[in-house]
Amino acid sequence: MATLPFDPELDIGELLKEMESIPVDAAVPYSEDFKRLVQSGKAWGPQASAESKLATRLFYAGWTTQQIDQVGLKSKNVENFRRKHKHLVQARPGRPPKLPNSVAEQLNAIPKSNADFAKELEETRRALEQTIETAQAELKVVNEALELFNKLLNSRGT
Repeated sequence: MATLPFDPELDIGELLKEMESIPVDAAVPYSEDFKRLVQSGKAWGPQASAESKLATRLFYAGWTTQQIDQVGLKSKNVENFRRKHKHLVQARPGRPPKLPNSVAEQLNAIPKSNADFAKELEETRRALEQTIETAQAELKVVNEALELFNKLLNSRGT
């Protein structure tokens, strides 16, 4: 049952004035998401007409798209709203959308089994140990050069 009963004789002007007070029907799919979206203030862009907002509000109050069309509003506005906010519709059957190449490459790079994952972790650990050893050797060379420089500086200064 719709929270605002359908009446083909309803005055659209009155509904426009009272739009914010039209309750959302909890039985309509994604009605809670719609409420949160409206409360966040991000439901409509600046170009959205009052009629478009009203049509969407009536849909989430439990009206069918045919009833929305019957009172002189456009149900296409509801479809456009739901298409823009994809989380307010169910996934459509058929082929899933293609992943961007950057994401697909990362997914393909994921190890296929625990053994592969452990092997990759071990290789990473060895590479890090080698990097640490190299950095320590370079630090030793830099420290020796600094000591030599300090000795030269002290011998000239004295």
